[in-house]
Amino acid sequence: MRNALLCLLILPVLSVGCAAPSETEDTLLETPLSGLQEAPGETAVLRIIADSCTTENQKIAATPIDIEATPIPLWPRDKADELPSGTRFVGGWVLTSSHQGFGGLSGIDLLPDGNLLTVSDEGAFVSIDMSSDAPAGSGTFAYMHGPDGSYLRGKAEGDSEGLALNDGIAYVSFERRHRIEAFALEACGAAAQSVLISTLPNKIDGIGVHENAGAEALAFNADTLQAGFEQVTNGRSAVVSLSDDPPSVEMLDPVASGYGGPLVGISNALPTAADDGQKITFVLRRQFNPVFGNRLSIEARYSNADGYALADDGEPVLKLSPPMNVDNFEGVAAKLQPDGSYRLWLVSDNNFSPRQRTLLYAFDVTLP
Repeated sequence: MRNALLCLLILPVLSVGCAAPSETEDTLLETPLSGLQEAPGETAVLRIIADSCTTENQKIAATPIDIEATPIPLWPRDKADELPSGTRFVGGWVLTSSHQGFGGLSGIDLLPDGNLLTVSDEGAFVSIDMSSDAPAGSGTFAYMHGPDGSYLRGKAEGDSEGLALNDGIAYVSFERRHRIEAFALEACGAAAQSVLISTLPNKIDGIGVHENAGAEALAFNADTLQAGFEQVTNGRSAVVSLSDDPPSVEMLDPVASGYGGPLVGISNALPTAADDGQKITFVLRRQFNPVFGNRLSIEARYSNADGYALADDGEPVLKLSPPMNVDNFEGVAAKLQPDGSYRLWLVSDNNFSPRQRTLLYAFDVTLP
């Protein structure tokens, strides 16, 4: 997927008008985007490495940390597991660490070695070591560096939310100052400095994007880097395709009654088990109110050049709500397994609050 990477030639500010496939041109990204355009070949990754790994910096390993993983059932003891046909709960864990910066995990993706990489909404990369499909009790921690080498400070700069890995580059979406940055983690590790990929719109479909409701989700769909916005705009969720020329936006309708909350996670698009050329993307939505608590749904969508079409019968493949043990899940990552099922990893953001937990859940989902 090297040609999915974005080159580092800063271009003039773009004026963008974009519509969902079935609509007219009245769905607009009203805030111009600035940043980088797509380029084929290895030029993009080499330029990201050149700007992320300065000559003054040697490759630095992230700090090893302990991560205690306490198993937790999906259902309370007096309830039987009830999941849709084709869905299996693999395991769940409450994650804690003695490292004071651990927490706030908002985005997740799979590393080539089988471990998990997450981003904290306080501007840090947190990896979780895995063994036999379970957390191994350890991981690493590294605060993110800005383009000048200094640490990203405060929520205004360091509110990292979405994560997508590609060719050793970690792409991260940020709220507050809405943007996407790239970090050459494979090349220079914890010394990686951020490289601007694109600013993100402050207004979609005529409505301003709240500073804390920006691009919670980030993923690659084939050769296109896509940012999913938490803010619900006129009842729908915006997915902005950054690699398109010009950038485009698709507005996704919620599909589950009572579960049509904000979009907070998107998985990188994966091939189908039938290898028929189609791609599958999993979309995570979260809704919260003080009466019902957290209600979450995961949709399976066919993702192609025409946008995101619902797979199966349009129903979510998974719904999570009390009395299940749920929390503030914000990240989803998927992997196609040899038997044709998809392993889904979900991680929750505890907001560094004693009233919330960092949960890691694994489900296996077989699509019809």
